Amino acid sequence: MNQETVLEKVRLSLETVGYKPGLIKRDYKYYDFYKTGKTNSIPLACFAHRDSNFRNACIGVVFSNGLSGRENIGRHISLGTPLFFEISENTISEWKLEKKTNVEPVQIGQFEFSRIDEVFEKNKSKWMPDAVIKARNYNIQTKTRQLDFVDIGCFEYLDGILHRKFDELLKEIIRNTKSRIHSEPATQSNDYKDIFRLIFRFISAKVLHDKNHPLQWDWNNAASVLSAVENYYSINDDISKFILANQGLPEQTWEQIKTSISFNNLSVNDLAYIYENSFITNETRKEFGTH
Repeated sequence: MNQETVLEKVRLSLETVGYKPGLIKRDYKYYDFYKTGKTNSIPLACFAHRDSNFRNACIGVVFSNGLSGRENIGRHISLGTPLFFEISENTISEWKLEKKTNVEPVQIGQFEFSRIDEVFEKNKSKWMPDAVIKARNYNIQTKTRQLDFVDIGCFEYLDGILHRKFDELLKEIIRNTKSRIHSEPATQSNDYKDIFRLIFRFISAKVLHDKNHPLQWDWNNAASVLSAVENYYSINDDISKFILANQGLPEQTWEQIKTSISFNNLSVNDLAYIYENSFITNETRKEFGTH
């Protein structure tokens, strides 16, 4: 039985556990904030909600092609799933993530292809979406029983890394954009406000793109992207004079944002946290006049 056939059997079994078709994503792409800083993909991922993101990721399924075991599962830590299945030549192995010195995959089980239906039926109450998410979001006040494959400390640790990574990326974008402007000292205060407006438009565009919102734009044309975002959000503040005085700046800024950062696997709460703690700081409030 080839791996794609096995994957299809696993997918069907996941549906019986409670993952409706909209909660199962094939070839799911996400930002690898933990290791490479690049976009990664996994053959199959399951989520508790249709708005798939790091916060409601439940199960990931991988193939052992070239890489296997701990190294293979370790490539997908940033996905956010507490439970992984690895399909190898003859068996499927179960893995969880544990926080030790770093986050490390730990094998917790293995079964043959012939037992797929049996194993999923046996573990239905533990692997169903609601059970995984309740365990991941465990709070001692709720007295929810923690599942043995969910390490709460692991995901608290990953939360911190995720926010720190995006904080570093956004600050780098702001620094690079400021370094490219051509203004005289007397006009820099107003120009810094326009820098913020420019970056905010492009960040909004990248979020819309990564969250698959349909917009009419030329993705590779900075002016087209700006126009589409301004129309989408009904933005009226005019930055055309700033753009005219800094030819090439929008193109350079947009190129950095669209190639260095991805928001597709972030929740609304994560986006709000990044905006309030990375994008809107005491420094930017003072310098850019933002709130």
